[in-house]
Amino acid sequence: MKKIIALAGAPNCGKTTLFNLITKTHGAVGNRPGVTVEKKYGVLRFDSDFVVADLPGTYSLSSQSPEERAAGEFILSKGADCVAAVIDGAHPEHGIYLLLEILSTGTPTVAAINFADEITRRGGSVDISALSAALNIPCFLISARKETGISDFVAAATAAVGSSAQPCNLPHSAAKRRLLAKELCSRCFLGGKESSFEKKLDFFFSESRFSFFVCIAFVLTALT
Repeated sequence: MKKIIALAGAPNCGKTTLFNLITKTHGAVGNRPGVTVEKKYGVLRFDSDFVVADLPGTYSLSSQSPEERAAGEFILSKGADCVAAVIDGAHPEHGIYLLLEILSTGTPTVAAINFADEITRRGGSVDISALSAALNIPCFLISARKETGISDFVAAATAAVGSSAQPCNLPHSAAKRRLLAKELCSRCFLGGKESSFEKKLDFFFSESRFSFFVCIAFVLTALT
């Protein structure tokens, strides 16, 4: 029977791009309704004894939307032999909090800090050694987009299958986990802030009242 490695992470962490890169089956990239509700499976390119499950993006194992609930139930039911957590290194706090929840399940876990190229572009850095030591799991800095750091991360995930999970001492309450996530981000993710222009642009396209009309304009342009 093939072993299952589950890719878990918050929405837009680059998880599905990584899934497409390391498996023989490609899945759609995006967080639109209908794209990420279902789990996608693919045989690992590097070792056909393993199947990779691309779980829907979620911020927490206890979230209640259909997509997030599917991911949480899969992990909590021990559906995976190893969980490979993918974290947006440019915005790590949500991902680190989810990682702490995953570790509390006792499932063998490894972590990939994605968007290494974006972190470097912003002048930031990640203390991977300190993060690995604090969490007591293998952590890797990768870029799925640039295809860097992938082989070491995958090798660690396959090696973790069947191992005894030995996570750090984890707080039991959600509030204390959030505090720990903030502390780890402050300690291990250094510098690399977005410029004020980038923040304004991101707000305009994703959160402002004009974002809907901008999206419509893009669709109409593409269709003409």
